[in-house]
This record gives sequence, C-alpha cells and structure tokens, in this order.
Amino acid sequence: MVIVVLGFIQSPTLLLSNMYQRPDMITPRIDVHGHPIDPTKMQQHFEDFYEDLFEELNKYGEIESLNICDNLADHMWFFLS
Repeated sequence: MVIVVLGFIQSPTLLLSNMYQRPDMITPRIDVHGHPIDPTKMQQHFEDFYEDLFEELNKYGEIESLNICDNLADHMWFFLS
C-alpha cells in the first residue's frame, strides 16, 4: 500500500493500494524460480520503486510525505502441504 500526502487543500491524502509488488510476494526471500533473493537486491528494488514513484508524483504537486507499507507478518502467510 502506498500512502501519499500531497500539498493540496481539498484532498491531502492519496491511497494507492497494491501498487508495490515485492519480488518475494509469494514466498519470503525466494524468487519465482525458487532461488534465494539477495537482501541487497531486495533493498535496491524497493529504493528504485520509491524513487520512481516520488519523481512521478512530484510532477503533480509538492509531496509532504510518501509512505510505502506492506504487511508480511507471519499470520499473513500460509503454506499448502
């Protein structure tokens, strides 16, 4: 979930759900081919997304705050046996 607070008077908050897709969305720390994902690559993937999103949204007005949230707590994962 991406939460953007823009400097608008009428509507200061914009919520964009399901916008950031982590490379390990299906299985934590494992890519779609079953290989382990390097944590530095995961961080770089996120930072690239954040920078691209910030630059694109900034074209439409000043951004006061940009928050990107995810919920990958243990209770959200299930495994089929």
